[in-house]
Amino acid sequence: MALGKSLVNVVKCLVTNEKTKEVFDIGDTASDIDVEPILSAGKRDILRVKNKILGINETEDIVIGYKLKLKDNTFNIDVIALVDGGTISGSHYISIPAGQVVEKDLFTLTVYTEEKDYSRTTGYTVFTWKHCKGKVPKYKIKDGDFIVPEFEAESIPFRGETAVDIDSVTTLPGTVTP
Repeated sequence: MALGKSLVNVVKCLVTNEKTKEVFDIGDTASDIDVEPILSAGKRDILRVKNKILGINETEDIVIGYKLKLKDNTFNIDVIALVDGGTISGSHYISIPAGQVVEKDLFTLTVYTEEKDYSRTTGYTVFTWKHCKGKVPKYKIKDGDFIVPEFEAESIPFRGETAVDIDSVTTLPGTVTP
């Protein structure tokens, strides 16, 4: 019998542009990721005559992807450009034109969490959502507060692909096992 894992923290977060293969490592600054399934809702048809049920025809809910909302505690202009659909020219960010639809690159979001055994880290669990399409980021500018953008995206896999991949690893990418 396998025991459940105690998972905690966002220890690494990678955003990979699927078109250019460019990887943006937002490290451990992504502090909060909401994950909500996108469902094709099933339905239940009941054949009822007066106070008697003669039959039930039911279809199940089907997951077609995930809605993701990520808070990053840094203002990473490269990630904003990918999620928003804008471009970068030197140090200047050019947002999407008002009132126009812009073709956005799809990206893969990969999140690493720690597996804990009491106080020690025993490994990492990796969550991967492919083919994410971003929405215009939200952020608040306020005296005395850091600007913490919120990114929203929908991950809709291609036919035959999984909606989310979850794996266990012993090290984080870019680290060497002693």
